[in-house]
Amino acid sequence: GSGTYAFLIGLGFVEDGAFVVRQLFMRDYREESALLLALGEILARHELLVSYNGKSFDIPLLESRFILARQDHCFVDKTHFDLLHPARSLWKARFENCRLSELEYLLLGLEREKDVPGHLIPDIYFRYVRTGDASRLSYVFEHNCHDILSLAALTVAASEMLDEDNVPDDPLDDFSLGRLFERAANPERSARHYARAVEAGVAGPARRRALKGLADHKKRTGKWAEARRLWEELAIEDSLDRIHAFRELAMHFEHRERDFR
Repeated sequence: GSGTYAFLIGLGFVEDGAFVVRQLFMRDYREESALLLALGEILARHELLVSYNGKSFDIPLLESRFILARQDHCFVDKTHFDLLHPARSLWKARFENCRLSELEYLLLGLEREKDVPGHLIPDIYFRYVRTGDASRLSYVFEHNCHDILSLAALTVAASEMLDEDNVPDDPLDDFSLGRLFERAANPERSARHYARAVEAGVAGPARRRALKGLADHKKRTGKWAEARRLWEELAIEDSLDRIHAFRELAMHFEHRERDFR
């Protein structure tokens, strides 16, 4: 990160009842110290940091720039919520690509017009620094602004999806929620979502995973007849999951029903 500059930093926050976007732009490399100082002043007013892949990229890069500029930073004092990983848990089953721009289009219905591809932005900036030609910088600012607004909207969408009263329109979302709450050691919520996914007719690997998770929950809660029914359904599926079902059925017939044959 020592040779990589953060020449544009976008920030969004609620202020006086409105969502405000601030963009800090480094017109020249000599302005980096001023840019970092302004960033530190804004961050000091907030306790929670929300990003998209910020834990792996944005924050380590900015920490390096603060150190090289001999300035103190406050990232270690912030609670950091990186939406990328929850987004993959929530929507990977439905969408092959979980890039921010893809999710904003698929989930929010937002389509950017004349958007500059992210991989071209460094070249636009370097050309500006060399020649002073700022004609294409407005597209860079617009791209960055859209990223901040989409991040805020998707954070709200993810939060609403986790609401107990929310019933997803797509059964794959119920499957994803079941898997998420299973990992979070919340078996009741997990089983509820898995059951809805199965009842709604989710197909393929998602159905097999939902059947397996739901059967395991029934087993843990002593609902053996329901567990047996789910294992028998899973045993019909043409996948490795049927081996798990056969094993569970074998143990069930041996230990619970004493049907050794």
